[in-house]
Amino acid sequence: MRPKNEYKEFQLVLRVKNDKIITRKPIRLTKRSSNGCLNCKRKKIKCDETKDQCRRCLRSGMSCVWGPEKAKVVPKPEAQNGQDLVPHVQNLPLIRSLGSQVGEAPLDAMFFAFFTNGFLPTIAKPHFYEKLSSQGLLLSAADNSAALREIYIACGASLAAREDVRCKDVAQRRYKKALESFVKLMKHGRVNGYEDWFFVAVQVLQTLCLRDSFSGSNATRCAAHFNAAYKVIAHRLFAEHCVRSPLEKMMIENFIFNYSITIFYCEKAQIEALIPNPFDFFAHANSKLNEMSLVDGSPQTSRMSMQAFQIAAKCSWSCRLHYPLSAADQRLHWEMFSLAETLLFSLDSTNYDNNTVQVQNTVYIAKVVLRASIILLRKMLFPGTRAVDLQDIVKAAVNDISQPCNEKVIFPIWALMIGASASLDASCRRFFVRRLECLFSWSKSQIAKQVVIHLEGLWELYKNDEPFELLFNSDVLDEVCR
Repeated sequence: MRPKNEYKEFQLVLRVKNDKIITRKPIRLTKRSSNGCLNCKRKKIKCDETKDQCRRCLRSGMSCVWGPEKAKVVPKPEAQNGQDLVPHVQNLPLIRSLGSQVGEAPLDAMFFAFFTNGFLPTIAKPHFYEKLSSQGLLLSAADNSAALREIYIACGASLAAREDVRCKDVAQRRYKKALESFVKLMKHGRVNGYEDWFFVAVQVLQTLCLRDSFSGSNATRCAAHFNAAYKVIAHRLFAEHCVRSPLEKMMIENFIFNYSITIFYCEKAQIEALIPNPFDFFAHANSKLNEMSLVDGSPQTSRMSMQAFQIAAKCSWSCRLHYPLSAADQRLHWEMFSLAETLLFSLDSTNYDNNTVQVQNTVYIAKVVLRASIILLRKMLFPGTRAVDLQDIVKAAVNDISQPCNEKVIFPIWALMIGASASLDASCRRFFVRRLECLFSWSKSQIAKQVVIHLEGLWELYKNDEPFELLFNSDVLDEVCR
């Protein structure tokens, strides 16, 4: 059973109001008893559960009738003690290389190994050229934060549970413990919202929500973490200083990478309440984001990549909330369409073969994101656009992704789904599905898995333009990752 109460408590203490992250004491959740007598249940009144005659029945002279005793739930043997899992977990692929020396807390060490070897490498970094590795930066952020270490262990436990269901119960407890530790600090006023570890925590939890299934996570729950991350980022971006630490820069880029994904897969009714409007955010943040690009190893490609993700977030917002476009929105989106095509032409016209692999990855990710954005914009600006009109751009995206240097690169689920939905060619469809399946294999992203199920279901039902048209139906998108 997933830890609903703990997640609810986290949402209640973490609130974003105006430009501040605020914390407050959560509402105590109580569970209604279902053990009363049948007379009280029928009248829908509280029973004191005194057997064999409750007080209400005694006062009214009624015969107190009780239902059959509920069978006691016997815990699964393997859930009794997490230490029983140690010998089994030691044989899982990710930690065989660790040997038998796993420290004083074997399960914690093993789950942490899953996090560092399996979860951490799949946190996307669209244009990151710092000498320090992103993995080293994220691990060092937990050096002085027990709460962040608990979150890392919970993420690793979720991967272990994917490897073997016998780890599921322990993984659920670690998820619960991580949230309790996080909430406790916030409730006792030990968090001002701008600590590095807090910045990392809300984004790692956001990533877990996009991937995990047993804790009931999805993109809508992810949006609560995303909103908190936004407020931290807004504080840092709009402050007077302009020099960004490597960790700060990486987290900002990761936030922007996930912007369009969070919008596209969040329930429509919750989008405006949970996710900051990208038109407003980028209007205020652009100058500082451009400053960040200047310190990259390839400033021009970094800046164009940042612009590509900006267009993607705005397209997702308009597709989910404002399609069909008003006359005023049409003018704005014409400008976005023109910028997207200009950026794509510039990237397509430049040879990056002599650049580093990291620069090439950045360019190809930006190109795929721009192509997906152009697909959305063409439909929003020209409602008569059909899938057959988009096959050249779909095949160009397939060519970008299939370059040898991109074999292990994480492309946004959002862009892969758009390309697959617009595709009419069976081989292109299979390509996008394989890429989504690889993404699921690497990151255990539950959303990637659900998108594949959604696409294959549509292709089985429809043979023409319907899968493409349904990209613009928010009710259908609500169901994809509910």
